[in-house]
Amino acid sequence: MSAPRRVPGIRLFDRPAEETRAFPIADGLWQLRLPVPYYPDVTVNAFLLSKGDGWCLVDCGSSLPPGWDGLVHAIAQAGVRPDEVELLVCTHTHSDHYGCAATVLERIGCPLALGPGGTAVIDQLRDPHRPHADRLALAERAGVPAELREVMVLHPGDDGHHPQPQADILLEHGERLEAAGASWLVVPTPGHAPNQIALVDELSRTVISADLLVLRQLPFLQYDDVVEDPWYDLLQSIDRVRAYRPELLLPGHGPPVRDPDARFAEARKLLEVAPALVLGILRARPRTAWEIVLEAVPENEPYTLQQTALVATLAILRRLHTAGEVEVADEDASGAEIHRAA
Repeated sequence: MSAPRRVPGIRLFDRPAEETRAFPIADGLWQLRLPVPYYPDVTVNAFLLSKGDGWCLVDCGSSLPPGWDGLVHAIAQAGVRPDEVELLVCTHTHSDHYGCAATVLERIGCPLALGPGGTAVIDQLRDPHRPHADRLALAERAGVPAELREVMVLHPGDDGHHPQPQADILLEHGERLEAAGASWLVVPTPGHAPNQIALVDELSRTVISADLLVLRQLPFLQYDDVVEDPWYDLLQSIDRVRAYRPELLLPGHGPPVRDPDARFAEARKLLEVAPALVLGILRARPRTAWEIVLEAVPENEPYTLQQTALVATLAILRRLHTAGEVEVADEDASGAEIHRAA
């Protein structure tokens, strides 16, 4: 496990365990709001589902402080002891949802359930388990200025250095999780992460959706050497879950959403037009991937939005190249690829 790198612009915010909160959603179902230390006010959701004599924990937050202490504090607010958790399910293995998994397994001894598809803690550009030189080279080819590359190749807060425990239980499409008085259907939702899943209670039309619906002009797509077309995968995932006509959405971040069809429609529309957005920018003149990001995301936005927009742009460019709609026109003096509309 590599040590965190110290780079200007990357900092952790003090998010005490006492900041965590637990909210009842339904009988035997709690939302846990856990602070994310690489933002001053952002949280990630975990969920507790009753299994009769024990509990199922869905997602567990980051390994960074408050980490385990914050998770225990939130669980206690729901009237649950850590040793009552008999199963940990992670909707996907990004560090803010799965980073504390190794600690949970060590201290509780429960099994870990994941969807199939590896344990990527974030995209290829920022994964600390990939060689640092390779990530810098990718940023250089994308046209990121030299003075920004060290920051742009790091996970927010330089998270991701935690262990990556493998699944004891693989949750395949169509399997069911009996908890909180319901039979939760496992639905694969790749695109944001290759192993992301949603849990759907068809009776109450409730869905634990993780990061399926991220409302950004350039949505966060999984960019790596394995996933061929995360844009298409995410589009199919949105449609797959929307087909169950959910009435209550329990997202990976933020409060529950009732009657969420408008959220599904907005997320799908943003995703659907993203390739046209990138192509339209290139039709004006050839650009590097980084220049596309600066056109779509103002420079005064947080650098983390520029990071995810760059990852999305790289994924969309690969799709457009495959379709023959974009080609590499040249390289600039730094070796960055310049793309143009074909």
